[in-house]
Amino acid sequence: MAEVTRKRTGELIRKLFSILIANADGMQARDALATLRGQVTLTDHEKGSYESGGCALTRSSGLQQSML
Repeated sequence: MAEVTRKRTGELIRKLFSILIANADGMQARDALATLRGQVTLTDHEKGSYESGGCALTRSSGLQQSML
């Protein structure tokens, strides 16, 4: 079962919003998620790949749907 807590989800979303706020003119979602990947340390679980939805921050499409 997933090891992503509400606290961790909140940390990732808070960091993502700080990235978006710093780029008030807007940016592509893929660019925001790439920036996020570069600014957080992933847990072993987040680095993994899972049949039920891929991995959280290492897929090219970004965050898992369940984390949003």
